[in-house]
Amino acid sequence: FLEGRGLPFLGAGVSMGAQHASNPGLQPTVNWMIEQVIEQCLDWLVAREQEQQQLFIMLGVPDQEPISTKGALRPTLQEIVCGRLGLLCEAVTMIGALNHRQVVQAIQVSDFSQLAPTKAHQFIAFLARESLVNEVITTNYDCCLEAAVFAATNRVGNGTPPQDPTESRPAVSIANLDNYRWFGARRFDRGTRVAVLRVYKINGCAGALAAITPYRSDVSQEDTILLTERQLQDMNDRCWARDLLRDRMRSRAFVFSGFGSDEPQVRFTILRLLEEFGQVAGYSPNQPNAIWMHIYERDLSFSQRQVMHSFWMPEAVEDHCFSGRDIGALPEAAGAGSNPGGLAADTFWQVLFCFVFLALEEQAKRGNIGGSDFFDDLAMEYMQQAKRRFREWLDPGNLGAVILDS
Repeated sequence: FLEGRGLPFLGAGVSMGAQHASNPGLQPTVNWMIEQVIEQCLDWLVAREQEQQQLFIMLGVPDQEPISTKGALRPTLQEIVCGRLGLLCEAVTMIGALNHRQVVQAIQVSDFSQLAPTKAHQFIAFLARESLVNEVITTNYDCCLEAAVFAATNRVGNGTPPQDPTESRPAVSIANLDNYRWFGARRFDRGTRVAVLRVYKINGCAGALAAITPYRSDVSQEDTILLTERQLQDMNDRCWARDLLRDRMRSRAFVFSGFGSDEPQVRFTILRLLEEFGQVAGYSPNQPNAIWMHIYERDLSFSQRQVMHSFWMPEAVEDHCFSGRDIGALPEAAGAGSNPGGLAADTFWQVLFCFVFLALEEQAKRGNIGGSDFFDDLAMEYMQQAKRRFREWLDPGNLGAVILDS
């Protein structure tokens, strides 16, 4: 991150705690979205045994007998689906229970644009404010990160895409080819010369449902939200997203955070790309385009481990994974004790930002960079003493020097 090579890749886990002020029941989690889709289908399925049987077959349970009551069908479907939101969405649209627009509305995707940022979003925004992060890739629909950047730079706005693409803004959402053409090369805010954070939303943007017109005339607003397994696997219609992943992964250090589901389009694109690196002779454990992964649980899932093993040798995988096993090693001030079961995204990004900030302060102390120390313009002796005491309070163990020299 100090070199500007760090690139966060955010999954649903980062937004899990985000809340909607006027819609408290909204939960940006896979399981909650599955529940909403099932609820919208129950009446239709109970009245149609044949279609219900087709759904069971698509979900991989061909021997399941039709169920005649909603009370019994609801938990059965939840158990069978088992977190496979993309498969469920594709199955219900194929049998005619819902169309794609109805699925998007059932999940209340448009309301995701009004979710409040979590601490994780805020600390990533702080990294962006220091110009250490200028791009983020995410599978999430929400606008939490953009809103956090607006707040961190004292700008008014919630981060939803603008009606006027030339509008001055410190963060931009890129969810389709038209967005990419407008914002993909934007480095500075035209109004303030502040560095702009580009947020690439490869599965669609909730804010775009009401804010801008899709770049193609033959798709509806809801069609820009990718949900079904077929949509997620097919990246040919989104060449910009596929090429973006390939290009950035060749040169940047990806930090996967909150990325727990299969996400087939991402996983397969990554695995195919990583074949290039596997052919490099003399592959060393210290790579410039390293892959790091933060997970809440103590152990990697199959999909997570598959990605990590395709890049790292088996003995290096755990060294590049931050998990619930690391809770005991984190500073108590980070609030790690409140999450004894796992490493929350809020805690992970808070600790990471603190380490980066201490290293920046150490750089300022050594005189390697200028303009970051708000004491520098005050030369009076008592202010010099205040500066020294401030730094001793901020970093009593001189951790910034350790980080910078490591």
